[in-house]
Amino acid sequence: MVFIRENSSYCDGILIKPDWVLTAAHCSISLTALVIIGAHVINDEKGRLIRRLNRTIPHEHFKKSTFDYDVALLKLKKKINLTDTVKILALPENCKEPVEGTVCEVAGWGSTTNLNNKPSDRLMEANVTILDRKSCSERWKGRHNITENMICTSEKTKTETCKGDSGGPLICNGVLRGVISFGKAECGVPGNAAVYSFF
Repeated sequence: MVFIRENSSYCDGILIKPDWVLTAAHCSISLTALVIIGAHVINDEKGRLIRRLNRTIPHEHFKKSTFDYDVALLKLKKKINLTDTVKILALPENCKEPVEGTVCEVAGWGSTTNLNNKPSDRLMEANVTILDRKSCSERWKGRHNITENMICTSEKTKTETCKGDSGGPLICNGVLRGVISFGKAECGVPGNAAVYSFF
């Protein structure tokens, strides 16, 4: 897990190579961003690494108006030395889409309350359930077009991603299957459909 801070804005990311991070393109990260790796608690300096960027590569077909192709690559200025606590999460070997009902994992430092936009100090994790694309499209009808480049999750509980989780991973059966993209403005409402970039 990677925390990306740029002034007052923040996003999450995924270390996929010792010098490459995968994140969401809508985060609009510039070369001035701070990339924090190896932290569980953001403000705990013990064990964390801080890197700068020398390149940002949003997907060439990304459109901020639609959130389609919402992925980007970030090239670190200096490689990370992998350890027991700092590891890479490899890209999937195939584009197998998780089926409806599959329980997956998400993680991030996003907000844990609708009362503010502050990130969580601690890395949070949760289980989420894949929602079929047709049902997801119906829930977003008139607001977002859910494309084949997106997959969704929805819960009967208050568990879901929230502001600041963008760019974090969706992991199904131990395999990276998506990048957290967008959700409803009010988080934690049962029945919300969270959306992820699928690749």
